[in-house]
Parts: sequence; structure tokens; C-alpha cells
Amino acid sequence: MTFPSLADTASAAFHWLEYAGLLGFIGVVVVRRLAAMTPHFHWARVSMQPALVAALAGGLGLLIVGILRGGHPSALVIVRVVAEAGALGLCVYGRPLVVIPGMFAAASLAFAGHAAAVNPPAGAIFTDAIHVLSAGMWAGGIFVLATLRPPGGWGGEEGRSLLARFGRIAFLAFAVTALTGVLRATEAIGRLSDLWATPYGVVLSAKTAGVLVMVAMSGLVWRRGFRYARAEGVLVVLILLATAVLAAFPMPPRPGIESVVMATVREVMNETLFTVQPSTTVGEAVALMAQHRVGSMLVMDGARLDGIFTERDTVRAISQSHDAPSHSVSSWMTADPMTVGPDEPVEEALKTMLDRGFRHLPVVKDGEVIGIVSIRDLAG
Repeated sequence: MTFPSLADTASAAFHWLEYAGLLGFIGVVVVRRLAAMTPHFHWARVSMQPALVAALAGGLGLLIVGILRGGHPSALVIVRVVAEAGALGLCVYGRPLVVIPGMFAAASLAFAGHAAAVNPPAGAIFTDAIHVLSAGMWAGGIFVLATLRPPGGWGGEEGRSLLARFGRIAFLAFAVTALTGVLRATEAIGRLSDLWATPYGVVLSAKTAGVLVMVAMSGLVWRRGFRYARAEGVLVVLILLATAVLAAFPMPPRPGIESVVMATVREVMNETLFTVQPSTTVGEAVALMAQHRVGSMLVMDGARLDGIFTERDTVRAISQSHDAPSHSVSSWMTADPMTVGPDEPVEEALKTMLDRGFRHLPVVKDGEVIGIVSIRDLAG
């Protein structure tokens, strides 16, 4: 069994903080809307700021870990952190439309998980996004309710009324969460033995057990007035922690594709190289990528690899300079890019790309570039 490194553990911790913040934010939104129904429950008007602060702190932590690892921060993480900061700013200054950037940030968590490595990724990412949003509605809602103290307690009239309102939403949200969770789990776990033979499967099993315990607890005690609110709140935090830890583990191999997962980079790499010189302009490089239908160009100075210029660099260049197409690619390329050896296992190369936020890796042997591999080649 392969366990995560210290950097992976730090990433899991910041993922947990971000997950807890964003799902808690969704829970706050749900509870506030329910409390605004007639009759109004002013005691349930929970502040959004603590959840958004936690989410932003977790997102910034992930950016810092990515930078310390020596890779470029993922554009998707940057966009999510900007959305979290925007939502917090709107909340602090009492501006409307806080929900829009907050929900966007929560949904974009799907791009940070294993779903992004599925080929094609669109369906898996959509499923993960629905899973996160629905989980926020019921698990986040339970966590928020656990922090409240209604007049007369949860056995009182107002407490029971709010629980009744929440129960109708929580049941449907849980059903959606369970369905989407099963769909994603079947993609990650190919064999029953993976549930106890792999770190990913062990944590997934623990998370599933936690969810079942919480559902049983809700069914038994809510009718008695939500007597164990704090216990359910703690259980939600632990389940979110398991969700974050899952992001730190590589998914176990799927039956039928072990030959690909255990293969070497040499077996899946593309030996056809598309190159440009450091003096080639951004406009020319983009035209060549479009012509050859590739997502990157190797920047070569003779036989020496100077850098790599990708679609992401194109977006960054155009967004930062209006005349970027006329500048040389050396101004925007990733200089001295990380490379991979042809005999490295595909699983290790894929983990490197996911950890560092790369989508292309040049393949180098004895100082010579002999191919290039993309995340689609590795995950497919």
C-alpha cells in the first residue's frame, strides 16, 4: 500500500478546510432560506463569513503547497480561490449576490479531484459537481443546524418546525448525493478487494460507514428533537475529512486496464514531436498547435529542450498582454520543464501530473527528448 507524502498530507488538510468551508457555506444558505419562510426564525440567520473564511484559507493553502512543490499553480485553483475571495468580500461589505460566487467555488471543487483525470472528463466532473452541491445541502445543513440553539431547544415548537422544513430538502439531497457517490465509486473501485487492499478503498469504506451511521442517527434521534446535534456535527466534519483524504490517494487500478496502469511511459507516449524555437512568436506557435491539433509545443534550442509552451500559456499571455501574439514564446513558456523517463511507470507519471497540475510532460532519455505524454494518454 502506498501512503501519501507530507506534501500530500498537507494538501489533504487544506482540501478538508476548503471542503468544510464551502459545504458549510451551502448549508448556511439552505438554513437561512428555510428560516426566512413564514413564520420567520431570526435565531437561525447564521453568518456566512466563518464558512467563507475557512474556504478561502483552504484554497490559499493549496496554492501555497502547489508553489512549494515547484509547479505552477493550477489555473482552476486560482479561479476557485478568486471566487471564494469574491464571495467573502461581498459578504463582508453586505453586498447581494454572495451566493453566486460561493456556489461556483463549491461546484468547481469537482475539477480538483480524480474526476478531472477521467477520459473523457466532462461526465465525471459534472457528476462530482452535483455530488458536492447536494452533499452541501444535507451534510452542510446538518453541520450548521448543530451549531444552533433554538428557543426551547430542538424539542420546542420552533426547533421542530425548522427540522421539518429541513427534512424535506435533506431527504432528496441525500438521495442525489448517494446516487452520484455510487457512480463515482464504481469508477474508482474496480474490484471488491480494493475496499480493504488499497488506501483509497479503506478511506472510501470509512467515509461510507460514517455516512450510514449519520443517516441512522438522523432517523432515530431527529424525531426526538435532534438531541445529539453536536455528535452529528462532529461526524459531518470527519466525513468531510475522509473526502479530503481521498483526494490525496491515487485511485486503485481498474480491472481490464492493469496493463495500461502498470505499463511504462514508453508504451503510451507520442513519439511525434512538434517543436518551435525560442524566437517563435506566440501567434505562430498557436497557429501550429491548431494546425496539428495538439495542446503543446516543445521549445527547442537546437537539440536542447528550453521549455514547453501550452494552451494554458496562450491564455495567460493573451490575458496579460494585448500584443502577446507578436512576442516570442520564450516570454511565456515554462522554462526547464519537468520531464519523465520512458521507463517510468504510467501510474507514477500520472500522479506527478495530478500533483503538479501539469497536462503535458516531455519524455527524455540520456538528455535527448524522445517523446511527449499528455494526461489524456496516461488516464485513457
